[in-house]
Amino acid sequence: MRSWKYPSFLNSYADFLDLWESIGRMIQRGWRINLGMKREHTFEIMEHTADIGVIGRGKTMAQAFENTAYGMFSIIADLDRYEPTKTFEIEAEGEDAVYLLERFLALLIVEFDAERILPLDFEIIDMSPGYIKCKVHGREIGDDIEWIGPTIKAVTFHKMAVEKQGGEWTTKAIFDV
Repeated sequence: MRSWKYPSFLNSYADFLDLWESIGRMIQRGWRINLGMKREHTFEIMEHTADIGVIGRGKTMAQAFENTAYGMFSIIADLDRYEPTKTFEIEAEGEDAVYLLERFLALLIVEFDAERILPLDFEIIDMSPGYIKCKVHGREIGDDIEWIGPTIKAVTFHKMAVEKQGGEWTTKAIFDV
């Protein structure tokens, strides 16, 4: 018989139930509107055996990238509750769209971890094959932030995709939590 172990970030069965409930709420929300920034964010949370994924959608590839980033940080906090206090820019390069998405999301995780800034909204100001420049609106991480899910440790290449289907761009990314 196979036994199941809690992931290291869960201390008890109650923690697991809290996480499961938070993921359920996020799946139900799917389409979200950030009233503070007055921008619509279209994404879905993907179920995955051990990790969590996001499917971002947009009329352009840039919008799909923005929505994937928003969805990634929506896993850990209710971004609509906070107002941005800082703005910074990041630039990433990648040999194709999938590598560019991975580099973009990984740089956002670095800003979150190293600079202690919670990104709240994303505005891609330049995008060309192999290059992206994004203005990020965020706030310093403080004791007043209510965390609703596990911390994102890394972006994986597992099932990562950037596709145009009909008139809509779709991105898929799975995160190690």
